[in-house]
Amino acid sequence: LVAHLRKFSESCFTLFVIPTLVAPDDYIFNVENEFNGVVIEGQYYDKQFMFGKGAGGFPTASAVLSDITARLHGYRYEYKKFYFSSPPSYTTDVVLSLYIRYSRESDLNVFDILEVQERYNGPEYRWVVARVKLSSLLKIKELLPKRNLFTIFTGEYSGGILS
Repeated sequence: LVAHLRKFSESCFTLFVIPTLVAPDDYIFNVENEFNGVVIEGQYYDKQFMFGKGAGGFPTASAVLSDITARLHGYRYEYKKFYFSSPPSYTTDVVLSLYIRYSRESDLNVFDILEVQERYNGPEYRWVVARVKLSSLLKIKELLPKRNLFTIFTGEYSGGILS
């Protein structure tokens, strides 16, 4: 699973976590097992990659327990910079390019497909690479495992933000 955060303007961003195809020359290609990797890119610096071992079950549980205990005792974290600007709005009006594997043609009908870019029909399974709005994908996410549908984000925001 790869978390994606894309800023479209000072006032708009999208965020989602989805299985993603990762190219061999991508920074996160060699991140395996309990390790985490983060790629960041800023306005005044090029891409940077941070890599390290994840905290694991016990340290994560300890941190969560600490946060719950702090909350029960009325402790609140301060976010002073939060009040100096208005927060950007979250949008799901983004077009994603998805690889979708399915068995029956009727299964493909659950998706609100904008465009099919590639198609394969085999004896045991079928797949398409198609453009789908994130908002429509979120509406059917519970249905995907029930119908044995498999989706992978290709990494392309083909079309970007919808107008």
